[in-house]
This record gives sequence, structure tokens and C-alpha cells, in this order.
Amino acid sequence: MKRVRLKSPADLDYLQALKWYEERQPGLGQEFDAELLAVFERIKQNPELFQKETDVVRKARMPRFKYRIYFTVEGDEIGVVAIYHPSRNPETLRRRF
Repeated sequence: MKRVRLKSPADLDYLQALKWYEERQPGLGQEFDAELLAVFERIKQNPELFQKETDVVRKARMPRFKYRIYFTVEGDEIGVVAIYHPSRNPETLRRRF
């Protein structure tokens, strides 16, 4: 099975989102983390199922928290390039691709 790796700055996206939710309500950051891990499992099982955003970047959605997970498939590795909420500036996201 493929493994997931958070590329920079997706690792910062993750930490910022986790902190934001945990500051809003104790335990909510853990719920965000659990949903994200569930999405990673779905991606690992069949990454080609997810919609292409560009020729090499695909997009998965987090149903409850509305984040989008943008990733590439490189051999046996899923490279996460962004964990991004749709309310954020789309130009900042596009520069990552």
C-alpha cells in the first residue's frame, strides 16, 4: 500500500488547522485529525478515484471540515502538497502546483 507524506508547506497547513480547531473547542482538533486520517486511508486505497486538479495533482475532500487535500502520486508515495480550506485565497493555492 502507498504511504502518505506531507510536503512543505502542507505540513504547516495541517498544524495550523489542527491548532485553530483545538483553540475553538477542546477536542475538535482531534476530530479534525481523525477525519484527515480517514481521508488519507481512502486516498491510499485508490488515489486514482479522486478528481484531477491539474495533470499531476488530485483533490480529495474532508466532508465535515470542508478542507480539500491536494496530492500527487509518485510511485508508492502520496505527496500531499496542500491541506486547504476553500475560503482561503485560491491564488495562494495555485502557486503550490
